[in-house]
Amino acid sequence: MERQLETEIVSMRTAWDPADELVAAGESEEVLLAITGQRDEGETRLSRALRYHWSLRPPDGIVAATVTLRLPIDKPQGPTGSDLIASSQASSSPQICTVHAVDHHLLVNAAVPADAGPFAYIDCDGHSRELTGSFCTDTANAILAAANRPPIKGHCLRIGGTTFYMSAGIPETDIRRHGRWKTDVMLTYIRRMYVSAG
Repeated sequence: MERQLETEIVSMRTAWDPADELVAAGESEEVLLAITGQRDEGETRLSRALRYHWSLRPPDGIVAATVTLRLPIDKPQGPTGSDLIASSQASSSPQICTVHAVDHHLLVNAAVPADAGPFAYIDCDGHSRELTGSFCTDTANAILAAANRPPIKGHCLRIGGTTFYMSAGIPETDIRRHGRWKTDVMLTYIRRMYVSAG
């Protein structure tokens, strides 16, 4: 599963136009965080999170580097909010390392104002633009179609992250906590996926 995910992300990255590096940085970061953070792509829009809600923690001894995006409001927790946390995969799967993707995005899009959304980028005219869910999904689907891969929907990213962790042997209680699952609906999604694939 991890190698398949890495292959898909690499094919998406190589298909992006090099002139669109600023957009690509934000888009690959959003897709990776959606998967590793088990969230829907709409959960981190400007209405819920801002650029200054990012925090990066460097590695410390045997503890891996992490990236955290604070969501002041989110669907599962409401006004209490929650944190989306991803740890570095630089040593095992550098192509799908969310920490590296976020760091790269923040670096190449350093001119984006702090009160913009977390995935905002600088367009070719030098203006700050919000990365919309539809643009992210449409771009990913165009790239996947060019590679003869099936299309995705934004919601599949959250369940894809859950499936990724389950196939890696992560305990269900940890997946529930990390993915902010309050019901058994995650098991229903996974069951449907296996039945349709079977």
